[in-house]
Amino acid sequence: MPNHLWYFGAGNGEFLSKFTIDSYKSVSLLECNPLNCDVLKFKFNDNLNVQVENIVIGPENNKSTIYYFMNEHLDGLCEFPSIISSFPNAKVYQTKLSDVVAFNDYKGFDNYISRDGNVLVLDVGDVGDSIIENISFDVLDKVEWLVWVRPVARSRDDQFLKCLKILKENALIITQKFSQSLYDVYYFKFSQDRKNIDNLSKGVSILLSEKANRETIVYKLKAELQKKDAIIQKLSYELNESQESLDKMSSLLLNIEKDRDLVCELKVKLLEKNKSIQECFEKLKEKDNSLSKLSLKLEQSLALIEQYKIDLDKKSNLLLKLEEMYDLKESEKIKLQIDIEYLRRKLSYIN
Repeated sequence: MPNHLWYFGAGNGEFLSKFTIDSYKSVSLLECNPLNCDVLKFKFNDNLNVQVENIVIGPENNKSTIYYFMNEHLDGLCEFPSIISSFPNAKVYQTKLSDVVAFNDYKGFDNYISRDGNVLVLDVGDVGDSIIENISFDVLDKVEWLVWVRPVARSRDDQFLKCLKILKENALIITQKFSQSLYDVYYFKFSQDRKNIDNLSKGVSILLSEKANRETIVYKLKAELQKKDAIIQKLSYELNESQESLDKMSSLLLNIEKDRDLVCELKVKLLEKNKSIQECFEKLKEKDNSLSKLSLKLEQSLALIEQYKIDLDKKSNLLLKLEEMYDLKESEKIKLQIDIEYLRRKLSYIN
């Protein structure tokens, strides 16, 4: 048994029969014309399961001028201005500035827990196209069947095809139940899995986005890796040059070590020579001292020689005087000669 019926654009109830109404546990008749609402309340006064609500529904919240008019087909019908051109004999008898409630903001869906058997009839003329174009299917989570009543006067234009595409993408089943002279009626059934499919689709989109992001990251990482490879190659080349420089420096260092050892050896030899020089200097100093002593002795000897010379001269003079003055005895003369000879030899020795 059908559960609940929402009928947007119920009009004066011409398309409703008591049998249809009685087949639902509860019914919400939504109509923008207050005169039609009075007619509906009169017709279904004895049906406690029927609620009549005077509401102007549209694609968005705003204020709009509502035209109430009558024609030979549908007395008391209320529509927006664009539909009036479809009824040449229609006569507008009243206008009213009313608040328009966005379909997506309608709170009547929140009163029901289960969605099974719930039916939504959208019979609001060309306004239905704008509603479907902006419809949020999360609002329809409590709806199993959507019945779209569309005026035939609105031929199958681009807007109709766009709306039909939107509903097909979100509905499980679509059937064109019947057509009549003024209206085409389309039935759409929504599956409970639609939301899961939507979530899955969103999840797939997220995964694809993440995959694209990861591919972008991988591409960036590859680019950075190539840059780092180039840097590594450059560093490797510089490292090889550094290694060659290091080898040269090592060779120079080895030569320096050898030179240092040679310098150490030369230093040791120099120290030894310095020691030898010092010893020679000490010996020279000693020799200088000895020479000084010898010089002093020489001076003394020279002084003594001078003294001997003086003595010799004196004795020679004395001898001459003696030879002149006296006739010396031969023995004394010989003795004197011996003395003189002795003094001469001694003097020769000293010299």
